[in-house]
Amino acid sequence: MPVLALAVLLPVLAQAPQPAVEARVSVDTSGPTTRLVVTAARPVAWQVSAAPTGLELIFAEPLRLDVASVNLDDPMLHGWRLVSDRRLQLQTGPAFTGQETFELRNPWRLVLDLQGRRPPGQAGSTRVAPATVIVLDPGHGGVETGAVGPGGVQEKEVVLDLARRLQAALQKEPGVAVVLTRDEDRQVARDERTAIANQNRAELFVSLHLNSSPAKGAAGAETYFLSAEATDDEARTVAGVENEAARRG
Repeated sequence: MPVLALAVLLPVLAQAPQPAVEARVSVDTSGPTTRLVVTAARPVAWQVSAAPTGLELIFAEPLRLDVASVNLDDPMLHGWRLVSDRRLQLQTGPAFTGQETFELRNPWRLVLDLQGRRPPGQAGSTRVAPATVIVLDPGHGGVETGAVGPGGVQEKEVVLDLARRLQAALQKEPGVAVVLTRDEDRQVARDERTAIANQNRAELFVSLHLNSSPAKGAAGAETYFLSAEATDDEARTVAGVENEAARRG
């Protein structure tokens, strides 16, 4: 019996070009390190490699930056430029000795802390936008529900919704970046909340809570300040309730 071989020709579909990820680069030289931050609309895979000018960030997806290159007068970083849509080249300065690299969330950021010793009299002061970082801290989350209303609404849900709305409103202001300590229903340790603020060099940290009261007519807002000792019995009671989860852990 003859054997027939059939060849089926399939049309080759051209892949659509990958859309570029919207991103921006900011630099802060006001601290002990020179901090370069790449903020993107969503997480992007990356790697750091050596380059003739110092360092190069290579991304797995194309980026679209609002500014393609910047020159700086900084002993650790002389500037950066986008040499292709996936490669950001950094020109390090003579004081540069190494770097620490890590990611942050809400929004996604790639952070490079360029280390070195600044010459005497050259304390950093340069900030290339964003100029102001505000951290919003929606209280509770995960197993910590917070206060529960008569209809079952939970404090952790309301403060997260409030934080998202406040973030959207504040980021309309020029030169302002807003970071959330959580953008989902998860439990965040208190030291992690403060670490997020410190890593972002926040200038303002706002913790959002919605407290309950045994008095049906209670309304308005409460403002708390740091004190080593509670000022009265009511303050001690509130502190005990808020710290209960931490004591259980």
